[in-house]
Amino acid sequence: AVKLLGGENTAPSYFDAFSDACCDKLPGIDVPALEPGKYHYFPVTDDELKYRFAQGDSRYILLSLPTHSQGSYPIRLRSFIREHKHQGVEHGVFFPQLVTLDRDKKPLRIFTGPLLKYHAETWTAHAYLEGFFQVERMEEEGEHYLLINTSREILAQSSSIEDEKGPITIMHMPIGSIELEVLVEE
Repeated sequence: AVKLLGGENTAPSYFDAFSDACCDKLPGIDVPALEPGKYHYFPVTDDELKYRFAQGDSRYILLSLPTHSQGSYPIRLRSFIREHKHQGVEHGVFFPQLVTLDRDKKPLRIFTGPLLKYHAETWTAHAYLEGFFQVERMEEEGEHYLLINTSREILAQSSSIEDEKGPITIMHMPIGSIELEVLVEE
C-alpha cells in the first residue's frame, strides 16, 4: 500500500533489525561444539547471562556446529515442559527462536516459531516439544554457529495442545531446558 501511494517503506525487516543488534557483539561466553550422534542438554536458568536483542532481552545458548560435516544435515531439538510453581505456571516451556550464524557470527537464517510437535509425559521422560531443522555447513561459507534465544513476541504467546486428558495450555517462558542432537545418517 505504501508503494502504491508513492511512499517508501522504511521499516527494517525482522531479519535486518535482528542482525543490527546481533551477533558479533555477543559477550565472550563458552561456545560448546555439537557432536554428531550425541545428545547435548542445556539448561536455560535465571543465572544465565541475558543479552539485549532487538526483540527484547533473552537468555541464550550459542553453539558451534560440527566442523567436519559438509552439506546439509538435520538437528533435532527438544524443549522440555516443566511446572514452574514459584510463578504459578503448571506447564511452561522455553520456546526457542533459532538463528544460524556464519563464521563471523553474522546471522544467516532465523527460524521464528518453528513447528514443534508435542510429546506427552511418560514414566521415564518429561513432556516436551520436538522439532527438526536443516543446517547448511560448508568449509568457508555456510552456517558455523547456532544461537538459541527467545523474543518478547514469543514470550507474550502460549501454545495449546490436546492430549488424552483434554486441552493443555503451555506458557512460553524465558527459562527452561533444551536438548539437541545432530542426526547422522546410518
